[in-house]
Amino acid sequence: MIIKIIRKPPKPGNRGTRARGFAALLHYHDRHESELCLTENIIGNTSVELAQYFMDVSTRSSSRVKDPVFHAVVSFAYNEVDPAPEVIEAMARQYLQKMGYANQPWVMYRHTDKQHIHYHIISSRVDVRSGKVPKFSLCSSGVTWFQGKNKWQSGGTTPSAG
Repeated sequence: MIIKIIRKPPKPGNRGTRARGFAALLHYHDRHESELCLTENIIGNTSVELAQYFMDVSTRSSSRVKDPVFHAVVSFAYNEVDPAPEVIEAMARQYLQKMGYANQPWVMYRHTDKQHIHYHIISSRVDVRSGKVPKFSLCSSGVTWFQGKNKWQSGGTTPSAG
């Protein structure tokens, strides 16, 4: 299994990027071989309703938030067995919890348009209560944060529990 965060920032000067970001991403799933398999903390059943909810949440944010869309793909090798729905749902919840998105509105689609099964997780990077982006939702500053806390380890370090 591989989890890849898809990061496509909006083009500078592009008005309405929030609307196009969520709406275009959800519309993509409508057009491809996908199944909406899980929604959390969100109201809506169609891509239009879901996109509207995401846009409503993201407009509460600071104008400094350039990209309110979080998009990750969970892929399994073509020879791996597709996990049971309850397993993939538990994995998605745990992943989002660790990323700081557990209380965010999010959806998950199951895709069968490739040789391998994969899932798309879409969430708002904007906290619904505070209008801010969770500390680790954008990891480009993560290295600096860990270095500042003397917690950074070199690439050759073997991870350990705890």
